[in-house]
Amino acid sequence: MEEDYLPEFLKTYSKHPLVQKANPDDLSKLDEKSLNDIISAEDLIYRGIREYYKADKIKKLNAGHFGSSVQIARAWSLLDMAFPSCDLDELVERVYLVTKTTDKKQYLKHIKTVIPRLVKHNLIIIDDATKKIRDLMPYPVSSKLYVKKELLDNATLFHYQANQFTILNKVQFFPVRKAELESSASVHENFRTDYNALSEIEVIRTRSVKSIDFTLSKAYLTGERSLETWLSVLESADRTRNGLKQLLELQGNLGGCVSQNEISRLTSMNMRLVGNLMRRIDALGLAQRIQTLELDDALSRPISGTRLNSNYSKLNNAQSMLIFARSVTETPNILYTVKKQQVFNEGELSAEFDPSSVSKVRNSLRNIGVLIEEDEAEGMWKVAQNNESNAFLDDVLKVLANTRTVYGENLDINKRLEDFFPDNEEDTNRNLRELEKDFLEVDLDKI
Repeated sequence: MEEDYLPEFLKTYSKHPLVQKANPDDLSKLDEKSLNDIISAEDLIYRGIREYYKADKIKKLNAGHFGSSVQIARAWSLLDMAFPSCDLDELVERVYLVTKTTDKKQYLKHIKTVIPRLVKHNLIIIDDATKKIRDLMPYPVSSKLYVKKELLDNATLFHYQANQFTILNKVQFFPVRKAELESSASVHENFRTDYNALSEIEVIRTRSVKSIDFTLSKAYLTGERSLETWLSVLESADRTRNGLKQLLELQGNLGGCVSQNEISRLTSMNMRLVGNLMRRIDALGLAQRIQTLELDDALSRPISGTRLNSNYSKLNNAQSMLIFARSVTETPNILYTVKKQQVFNEGELSAEFDPSSVSKVRNSLRNIGVLIEEDEAEGMWKVAQNNESNAFLDDVLKVLANTRTVYGENLDINKRLEDFFPDNEEDTNRNLRELEKDFLEVDLDKI
């Protein structure tokens, strides 16, 4: 295989036997913008689907809206968690735990259609006699190749989701007029259906200013344009806006995440009022409300210089580690040891650190997907490979190194923002509605 024609990221894996078996033309296109845009959109869609079902397990999405997204998510999960010699049935059970969108019976029926696709494309090799994984292609290659072969190269499936990709890719960095999205839709007759489906899982929202409908992303504070606009809107003598600006600055000092409990301490508001404030901030797109592993709900923002917020798509709720680490002060030292040794040796760590802290860090890393079993009976786990776990640990340690200089002894957050927020919910809601209107009117001035 001529490596000169391969994308840079793929050259690391070019000697792998299954990569060498792949079609060179397919491999040469694995870093094209069209494919990367689809993968980015699919990741956002499945995150939305997961939150939709987590919030209300009784609700059911309309059949057919996101079938291929769920299929891709399950293929990704299986490829990510598989390793040579692992048991296929056990793997299928583990995939179910992270891709629950239906009952177990329907899931098993669906996964039986996904596995043959993985085999057909030589992404995994299964020993039919033992039902174990014999070999698999490295995840950074297999995950992209699966999307190319099963979606981008499948004209029928791509047609069904083309509008969803177009909408999500256009609104990721700044709100866009809904009329503009509709006029540029890939499949005009399906636009309303696709738009409503994305709205239902709340990866996009619609807001109206001066009779013009804007479409907002779930959390779009990532581009320079949106950041500059928000800062200009928040530069105000109004106490709510001033308070929000200071809250966002404190979030940055705290590693990009701030928990519901911490906001309550900052503002002296009760938890119900804090919950309402968090929902409003989430709706504005200033920060995204997330569910953490060890604490209550939190607000999370893109973190400068790292990819912790949402780009670790192969890990589960990665940014929660930042908030967790603030409640378990030995976390950074434990993480440093794990990163250096590439194993989590519970016995050795418990001899050096508080055993309770060690247990909590272990559980969190396992839930996120950083640790996989090596010898659980001996208290040994190893750092997962091919899912960016090491890059994740590097980013966590980088942020924590800065976070700890302004937190704890050096930053008293109690009542820090007490004077900046109205005393009642009605005033808060009215002020935040006006804030959103002003933000979108900045864009109107440019139309």
